[in-house]
Amino acid sequence: MEFSSAILIETMKECSSTNTNLNTNANTNTNLNTNANSKVISNTNTNMYSNTNTNTNMNMNMNIIVIENANELRKLKNSELDFRIKSLARQERELLTQVLHVIKEIDNRRLYLEMGYSSLFAYLSESVGYSPASAQRRIDAARLLNEIPSLSEKIESGEIHLTQACMIQMAAREIKRTRQINVSTDDKIDLLSSLSGKNQRDTEKQVAQYFDMPVMQKTIEKTQADDSVRLEITLTKSQYDKLKQAQALVSHAVPINQITDFIEYVSDKVIKQKTGTKNKTIFGASSAAVVACKDLRNSKTEINLTTLVDSTHQTNSMPNIPKGFSSKIKKEILSRHSSCQYRDPKTHKLCGSNWFLQVDHKHSLWAGGNNQLENANVLCSRHNNLKYRREAHLK
Repeated sequence: MEFSSAILIETMKECSSTNTNLNTNANTNTNLNTNANSKVISNTNTNMYSNTNTNTNMNMNMNIIVIENANELRKLKNSELDFRIKSLARQERELLTQVLHVIKEIDNRRLYLEMGYSSLFAYLSESVGYSPASAQRRIDAARLLNEIPSLSEKIESGEIHLTQACMIQMAAREIKRTRQINVSTDDKIDLLSSLSGKNQRDTEKQVAQYFDMPVMQKTIEKTQADDSVRLEITLTKSQYDKLKQAQALVSHAVPINQITDFIEYVSDKVIKQKTGTKNKTIFGASSAAVVACKDLRNSKTEINLTTLVDSTHQTNSMPNIPKGFSSKIKKEILSRHSSCQYRDPKTHKLCGSNWFLQVDHKHSLWAGGNNQLENANVLCSRHNNLKYRREAHLK
């Protein structure tokens, strides 16, 4: 289907707008006007009418489910909510591929020049309304789509993410800049096929290996206007793994996942140990966040019903509840399990987080559990709290 320039422009603005008018041709032939108060989800035959000079009728296959307000979402079961977000994510990918096709056509026609913009980037960020980063990612993906039409299906299925397409294009530009070599379409297709299902870190590694990108070894220190120092370093895989493991081990003391905060925390410890001088560490966050961090650090290692029982039911009839695990047992169970052992009861998916780890009782003390090793388990603070809330019948 061919579109005029006016239709392409209107289509891009419709895709980026939150107030899209949808005229739905369903069994009841009901007209739906979508705005911030009415969310439109999923796929039946929908007629989208572009308000252009030619009043062109654009047909899309969509299943329409209307949620009148947030109260409807609160009524959904957990399984229904899980299904809903996955359905929406699928539709979001479908819409994204349509956006990329329109951007590709606008780019091929150089339509932005006629509109008075010097570049496609300026047009998308200034006229359409994308943020600079969002605009660049879509430009990179659209131009890769121009070379590799099958990219559309891969993005729509979730096999390839927008960021991965962007990484390929960024690497290609870097190769051209540093080596004066144009990366061929065949090479991009080959690399793209190897990125299926990979996360961002694995994608970065794969792209760097494929193009034999140089490993930066030089440490760069640059003093900035406010006397802060920008530091760029390169760590080996072993060094980086040790750094992340150490971060996880002190995550109760440094709950903000920033390497700068971790470095400051470790530095304070070394300074105090070697000089006896105590430096007060204030993490790079708002005062409210700092207070929350202090509260978290001052909290007990274990979160279970003991606290609830002690604070709300202190009567003579309450049995004596033993204290928690010994240090020896805690060290033993943490040596066996270095990550959260919570599993989804239905899917059996393991959490696996190594942040905010706590030693918990499989069978809680208040219910007759003991402090033996076989009753010990490792949970992250959030899953420990979830276990507690379930046992206390709290929502």
